[in-house]
Amino acid sequence: MLGQILRQRYKILRQLGEGGFGKTFLAEDLDMPVNPKPKCVVKQLHPQMLDPAMVRRFEKEGEILYRLGQQNPQIPDVYAYFQENGEFYLIQEFIEGHNLEEEIGTGKRWTEAQTRTFLQEVLEILAFVHKNQVIHRDIKPSNIMRRDRDGKLVLIDFGIVKEIVQGGADPERTSGQTLAIGTPGYMPAEQSTGQPRFSSDIYALGMTAIHALTGVSPDRLQTDERGEVIWQHLASVSPGFAAILSKMTAYYFGDRYANAPEALQALTTTSPPTPAAAPVNPPSVVAATVAVGGHSPAAPRSPAGGSGSIPDPNSSSRWPVIAGVAIAGIAALALLIGLLPPLFRRASTPSERREVSSQPSASPSQNAPRASDSPSSTSSGSDRVPASSTPSGSNRAPANPTDSGSDRAPASPSDSGSDRVPANPTSSGSDRVPASSPPLPVPPSPRPPVPPSPRPQTQGVPAFPLDTARRDVEATLGQPTRDLRGAYGNTRAVVYNGVRDGVDLGYLFDRNSGRIRQTEASFRQSVNLPTAQQTLNDLLDGQAPDAVRQGLDRVYRRQLDNYRYQVGGAKVQIVRQDCGDIYVSIWDERLHDFVEFQQVRQC
Repeated sequence: MLGQILRQRYKILRQLGEGGFGKTFLAEDLDMPVNPKPKCVVKQLHPQMLDPAMVRRFEKEGEILYRLGQQNPQIPDVYAYFQENGEFYLIQEFIEGHNLEEEIGTGKRWTEAQTRTFLQEVLEILAFVHKNQVIHRDIKPSNIMRRDRDGKLVLIDFGIVKEIVQGGADPERTSGQTLAIGTPGYMPAEQSTGQPRFSSDIYALGMTAIHALTGVSPDRLQTDERGEVIWQHLASVSPGFAAILSKMTAYYFGDRYANAPEALQALTTTSPPTPAAAPVNPPSVVAATVAVGGHSPAAPRSPAGGSGSIPDPNSSSRWPVIAGVAIAGIAALALLIGLLPPLFRRASTPSERREVSSQPSASPSQNAPRASDSPSSTSSGSDRVPASSTPSGSNRAPANPTDSGSDRAPASPSDSGSDRVPANPTSSGSDRVPASSPPLPVPPSPRPPVPPSPRPQTQGVPAFPLDTARRDVEATLGQPTRDLRGAYGNTRAVVYNGVRDGVDLGYLFDRNSGRIRQTEASFRQSVNLPTAQQTLNDLLDGQAPDAVRQGLDRVYRRQLDNYRYQVGGAKVQIVRQDCGDIYVSIWDERLHDFVEFQQVRQC
């Protein structure tokens, strides 16, 4: 496009960037009677489907951006918006300056005062945006410019026009298959499932502020079991400011400030710290963690209760897809047939039947002893920032001692389960002189060092991705609980019950190559979300997209019963079954289509 002139006015000079929605160019306005010609930004957007309704919507959203730019000097002006040759074009003011990626990053840590100033300025812009009923949808350092001529911040790259381009790709998509607008790490859970709110912008701005304070990108931070970001140990800020940031970045949107005016009011009514203000102490108890945005936040609230773990109603593990057939008419194996969904029980034929591997007939898995739970790390070889760099040395009891089978540690020592920074933090290892001591300047005697407590870890589940050889699986897991003829193609179906407490695994192997074509996991309600998220990531060879992680999260929190997603050459389906168990299946897209929910929901 270089050298091309749009509308006989805007001459393309060079390309500035390219993304999933289109390209951005630097251009000059030939109509202006000055030299050199003023610069402008041309955004070329690629709708995959073009119809009159979409054109009208694009024009409407362009008008909204035009109005915002006209009324606020810290939002780029819109000069023109039009459709030409099947493409949408948005012509905007060129901001001379740099984006905040140059100021925020590894080795660059802002002070609380700098971060407060930044937040107040952006919240003032965002308050204007929200009052006009617009959600930005993609707040992050690269979308905040610092203008050269006055040093002011400018909010760029609104997501409302991108939504039109996205909507044209699949207008009939379901909520479980939404392609979200936003950036992992800065994007909250509800936005990743296509349901942004004003508070979604508050979350993204809060994560940007935490990035500035800590020098750590959000996708490398850890979260606790409720999905709350653990960051306070990486920055020295006042308790009041820490509480504001924690509320801005709360996992559940109902716990955040509802919009920018509300967040701005909280910020301006909280006094900055005096020079003598004590830094925020790191939490003494480290929570089990998962990565953000990447995120795989945990459930802070479920309809069944407020804990991050749903009680186990003593249900047995179920297998809805992988075992396609079972022996009929034999009482000892009738129990196994109950583990299969109706579709695959009906699909069984005499030619497909085969006896189960020759181990003694047993009662269902709930009566069988489980393998012992030796904890293992949630992420091998990960470069994620640890949740805390200090040993806890705490002798306090866990916040939830009745949570049987869990290896999780509480997010904080308080009974409320909140990870908010206390208003008056105290140190268990304080060297202050007790009140009963005589008022003499006696130096405190040194305390013996407290040995570090082991870091709580998520249960490790030895899951295997597609294309893994059967011999590698058996080298780790041993002989399967069941070995049957698979329901799809030339496959063998194997099941491993009780790999970890509440976790069963299953695989469909190609009978010729001996490699996995479908990989599955079944989680009882007692399994915590970090364990399920880590297993899902392992089943996808360590490359689970953020949308899939969020899909599991929504099913875990009972917001969805059936989630579907296609990534590369694989299909993913996550189901909440009638008994409450969560069933995850990933398979080669050539093997079969998505399974109807009614056929997999039964336990």
